[in-house]
Amino acid sequence: MGFWDWLFNILDWLGLRNKTGKLLLLGLDNAGKTTLLQRLTTGNFMQFDQTKSYHVEDLSIEGIHFSAYDLGGHEHARESWSEFFANVSAVVFMVDIAAPDRFAEAKKELDKLLSEEDMRSVPFLILANKVDLPGARSPNEIAATLGIFNQTAENVSSVQPGTRAIRVFPCSVKEKIGYAEGFRWLSKFL
Repeated sequence: MGFWDWLFNILDWLGLRNKTGKLLLLGLDNAGKTTLLQRLTTGNFMQFDQTKSYHVEDLSIEGIHFSAYDLGGHEHARESWSEFFANVSAVVFMVDIAAPDRFAEAKKELDKLLSEEDMRSVPFLILANKVDLPGARSPNEIAATLGIFNQTAENVSSVQPGTRAIRVFPCSVKEKIGYAEGFRWLSKFL
């Protein structure tokens, strides 16, 4: 199987084939955003140092166009997130669920994003990453901690105008579990 076949299979698996959109990968530093982006583009698992500047992966193959912006999650990088809100189709917000000492900080940043006027109708996929690690909290605990009490059902493919699709999915980028289901759900709203 060639590279293009492999890439088409990955996009089909994630539910992103024949979809167009601009996705922002956001979350605190060390949540797994860059690792996820690498996993999606190469299929390989690699851990990275803190993202110093943003990364964009743009795939355009025979009508498939998917741009993913990894904006970094350290405090200084978060100050520039709003510069990328224009024309955003969806947000993937990652939370390290093995780091409960950072949940309040993650909630604060998510609350800022959810209150942005430019993002009012933008769907949010929240990936509760690192479920494979000891001490990881359950996705329901994460949803409650983040103040997300009215999640969009998995089987829904549209929401009322002016409302936002939002859902928490447990995942482990390292173990390659959970995020595909999240992207399939998100693809319905792109």
